[in-house]
Amino acid sequence: FSTGDVAGPSGYSPFPGNINILVFKCSTYCKVLGQTGGSVSEFVNPKYTDATKTTFKSPARLECMMQDFPLLLPPDAGVGFTQLDRWLCFSPVKNNLKDAATKATNGLPPECAGTAEQDAMMMNAKILSMSGVSIPLEGTSGTFGGVPLSFPPLVMLLPSFGTGLTDINGRIGPDADVVVSARSAILLEGEVMVEGLMQVDGALEIRAVSGARVTVKSLKVQNNGWTVRPSTPAEEEADEMVKMRGYKIEKKETRVFVFDTPGEFVIKE
Repeated sequence: FSTGDVAGPSGYSPFPGNINILVFKCSTYCKVLGQTGGSVSEFVNPKYTDATKTTFKSPARLECMMQDFPLLLPPDAGVGFTQLDRWLCFSPVKNNLKDAATKATNGLPPECAGTAEQDAMMMNAKILSMSGVSIPLEGTSGTFGGVPLSFPPLVMLLPSFGTGLTDINGRIGPDADVVVSARSAILLEGEVMVEGLMQVDGALEIRAVSGARVTVKSLKVQNNGWTVRPSTPAEEEADEMVKMRGYKIEKKETRVFVFDTPGEFVIKE
């Protein structure tokens, strides 16, 4: 790589990305600290206000990168990495809406509140699809606050429902027949098991407290659901959470099941 970190034929860097999750062997780490006194290479990474590069956007400072630590290790030290697709592990919120819109215009990842929420919904939809759910990966598209976004069905899987493919796959039984339309929104919380037919064309919430076990045997939901629309100046002034996104989720109609006491429950309609 004599030219350095330059995009390859795929359009992406040939080097793996870093999401700042590092694992050090303590004995090796302590040995290197003793040899170096904790000193690592430093650099300056200034942020400018515009392309003229004459004014700093924020104070420039000396920095060092955690991923440079392996450069201090002896040749026989073991160094490796685990690489995952970006959709499964990385969607930072690091830009305000104005800066995100500028980045989008320049063909760069906006990396803002809206893209992170979009990506979280997409990850959940993909995991449901991998678990046997019939769900499209395209829903509502538009430009919000200058940032183009493409939402799949709005899928919110709370940690108590599952935090990964193994957990979520275990919530969808082998005989389950789950169909979700492109305009739908689903929120699942707690120990909710789907063992039969569940068709959603609209918005559905199923919430179960700790100690409650809910089994869906048969359920069809069709209502006006939720829509994603650009936010108004008044809405943004009243709610910082709306302002940072540039859009508002309008909840028109929702089918809600709340199980707020421990026990065994069945949904069969």
